[in-house]
Amino acid sequence: MSYDPPVRPTVRTAADGTVLTSAPRDAPVDRATAAARRVIDALLRTDRSNANLDRVAEELQSIADHLEQHAPEVAERLVDMWHGEGVTRHDPVTGPENALAPPLVLTGRADGSVDGVVTLTIPYQGPPGSVHGGVAAQLLDHTLGVANTWAGSNGPTAQLNVRYHRPTPLFVPLTVSGRMVAQHGSKINSVGAIHTADGELCVSVEALFIDKTVPRPRAAATGEPIPRPNVSESSSRAPQ
Repeated sequence: MSYDPPVRPTVRTAADGTVLTSAPRDAPVDRATAAARRVIDALLRTDRSNANLDRVAEELQSIADHLEQHAPEVAERLVDMWHGEGVTRHDPVTGPENALAPPLVLTGRADGSVDGVVTLTIPYQGPPGSVHGGVAAQLLDHTLGVANTWAGSNGPTAQLNVRYHRPTPLFVPLTVSGRMVAQHGSKINSVGAIHTADGELCVSVEALFIDKTVPRPRAAATGEPIPRPNVSESSSRAPQ
């Protein structure tokens, strides 16, 4: 099941296999973002002596000028980004409207965990042929945030303890997974990992989140904050 729900689903309210990230749409912004991802990848792969790069730069500058002419003020755009109570489409990990996102698609499981499969390419390279460690940490941080919401809690990251077991390869399917393991008061404990398709553990993480409301952008007309996503009441432990 894949959709953009009006409220964020949880393991108690939605079926096993629910897609928790924004579904791709056949919309101009999604197609434009996908094209931008191709450009980023192609720029890193193309021949550096390509004489047409001057022309490419001119065309890209023209496109950027056009987009900026139609861009609202940042404060207004932030309110629009955080409008409503459902999943967002702009984050740098799963957002279909963000050219920096791979994007990773995450699915909720009946045991309270979430997971997704993604193949990372040259734009995400750190060591030769391997995923940048910061990118791996970013994927896990976001996945754990989604896992916490799936379990019924929500709040910002306080600490990530990341362990790199082996280089994480580019150009192969990687499974990113996470789950909330416990909650004590406002402290949420979560764990996650990145594995290759044959089961090799590349990266693992233990994390602490704080169950608290993060202030959201206020609409200029009303001065009221955008409501916090609606999730079920926090429990003392994650679903078993």
